Amino acid sequence: MLIGLRVTPDDRVRINASVQISCPGGDGSYTDTRVAAVAVVAPDGTFRAVGSRAQRFGSTQTQTAYAIAGTFTATGATGTATVSVADNDPVFPTCDSASIASGTVGWQARRSTAVGAPGAAAGAVLYGTTSQRVRGTAGAFVMRVSPDGKRLDRVMFHVRERCTRRVLDPNFTLRTDDDYLSLSLRTPIRQNGTFVAQSRLRRTDEGVILRLSNRLAGKIGTLGARGTYRSDRRLITARTRRIRERCATTPSIRWKAAA
Repeated sequence: MLIGLRVTPDDRVRINASVQISCPGGDGSYTDTRVAAVAVVAPDGTFRAVGSRAQRFGSTQTQTAYAIAGTFTATGATGTATVSVADNDPVFPTCDSASIASGTVGWQARRSTAVGAPGAAAGAVLYGTTSQRVRGTAGAFVMRVSPDGKRLDRVMFHVRERCTRRVLDPNFTLRTDDDYLSLSLRTPIRQNGTFVAQSRLRRTDEGVILRLSNRLAGKIGTLGARGTYRSDRRLITARTRRIRERCATTPSIRWKAAA
């Protein structure tokens, strides 16, 4: 689960969350649903948002119900969330359950902090935000360090790309990314706490070149981590080398996280 929070001057909190849901007792298939809500923050720092909203999957409209509760602390916030979707969700056409649900999911959020001395705690999970705005809050960011503390194992974060299109062709198009990105990595963490994970792909199909590149870099320490992410996806006409369409993070995304 990814969650972003923003407290407003009138003691309300804007919530933006992405949660995985699945059919109880099903074949293991799952999908992701997004929830945007607003809740009142009580004097003791607690809040709770309960409601439902219409969500469209293709030609089918279904109801998404949610309950998100949490408590603000000195270092951030913690809480739980449950999300369910009515059984007419076309993503699960064979589900016999009355609803498709996430179950009770625990979540955490952290205030930004300094990086600290180089090196991460073994198995540490860090929570933070990005420089992009996603439905009224800063985009959420989560990273996990390997059990031996020597590698970055996984990152998840909200990402939004800007796209420009010069050639309209339904057979060759880039989907605009306005979702969360999940990367499974085995990226070494250097002795000074820095790391770089990057990949490139080039493929040609029916006279169109697909070129992809992304780069996640940063520094991780005993208190937190900071860094940048950039991605660039292009469709190019092989014969003329002209760019047909491009989607990219412009400018690069800045991120920060705390242990």
